[in-house]
Amino acid sequence: MKQIFTAATVDEAKKKAAVEFGTEVEKITFTVLEEPKKGFFGKIKGEAKVEAEYEPETKVETVTEKTEASEEKTTAAEKTEAPEEKTIAAEKTEAETSEEKTTSKKTKTSEKKATDPECVKPDKPVVDGPTPEGKKDTDEATKPSTVTLHFNQSMPGHVLSVSKASSFNFGGYASDKKATVKASYVGIAWNGKGYSSSTPSYKAGTYTETLYVTDAAYSATPISRTYTITRANTHIIINNPVDCTYDGSAFAVDATVYDDNNNEVTKANVTYIRVDGGKYIYLGFTAPVEAGAYIAIATYPGDATHRPSAAKSFFIIHPKAVKVNIDYKEKYVGDKDPELTYKAEGVLDGDSLGLKLTREAGEEAGYYDIYPDTSSLNPNYKLAETPDGTDHFHILKRDSGETPNPGTTETPNLSLIHI
Repeated sequence: MKQIFTAATVDEAKKKAAVEFGTEVEKITFTVLEEPKKGFFGKIKGEAKVEAEYEPETKVETVTEKTEASEEKTTAAEKTEAPEEKTIAAEKTEAETSEEKTTSKKTKTSEKKATDPECVKPDKPVVDGPTPEGKKDTDEATKPSTVTLHFNQSMPGHVLSVSKASSFNFGGYASDKKATVKASYVGIAWNGKGYSSSTPSYKAGTYTETLYVTDAAYSATPISRTYTITRANTHIIINNPVDCTYDGSAFAVDATVYDDNNNEVTKANVTYIRVDGGKYIYLGFTAPVEAGAYIAIATYPGDATHRPSAAKSFFIIHPKAVKVNIDYKEKYVGDKDPELTYKAEGVLDGDSLGLKLTREAGEEAGYYDIYPDTSSLNPNYKLAETPDGTDHFHILKRDSGETPNPGTTETPNLSLIHI
């Protein structure tokens, strides 16, 4: 160990170190660091400083030898005591074994007495009940039986027509006939309405059929299938009116809807369009009356069991033919022309033929022709023949002595007229 000591002189510092280390000065190694110096007039100035180093070698060896001797004694003592500890442990083991045997014997005796009917106390009666094996048998007896489900009738392609759906055997059965099988049906009908029931729908649409069991005694995995019921195809037959000639009444088209088996389903809706000079005039559902060319469009919107269909036809209502006789007219030279008239046979009451008449130009005395003008003729009529108006207009001289006839349909005998 090392330590620095200070004192008035070097010797005094060494003595401090010896006292501190508890040894003699000769056994300590010193290094003088500083010595006091003499000043003026012989006065000592400063202190002495030494470094002391000491290693207590003799004491360390003694302690080590003592320690080793003590450890040897302790080891010997332990070896001596070990057999005693083994003996005590053996004695304890034998005692505990004997005690356990005694306790086990007592326990068996106690259990035997407790289970002996003669030892059972009256206030604790013996309760009869199933053994664990019996309980297991009871659980197995109440466990549901597993069955498999089947549909009554297969459905190839999962598509049915309405007619086939009405006779299809929906529903199903279980592998054990005693099991009660129920069915549910959900889907969307052809008109977009939802469907949910325990009975199947026979209307067109897409549905899902599910089978399941309801008995607690049976267990089964539900089965399901999705199918589509399609509507029957239809077609329309149109019967145009026969002998369509204007007579003042409506000419309706007869249109009938039939299925694929040519069974009549219903009457179709008919709308009419008139064709006039390349133009199409929509008339709606009202059957036409007037003469002209028409298109009849028959439609069927369909229903829950039949698909929609449509058809069209073309027919003509012909104008009615009439006979016209032009009236004979006369006037004096210089007078205003009388109204030109005619008589028509076959024009319906309330109708106007719309025929106009014109005469040959001229104001001199003599005979002139009258002509029919059909530019404004009623389209519901036509002239059976062109009326003869030859020499039907007569202009007389005032001094002829004749009186003008206001009108006649008879052509006068010109040989009797003096001009």
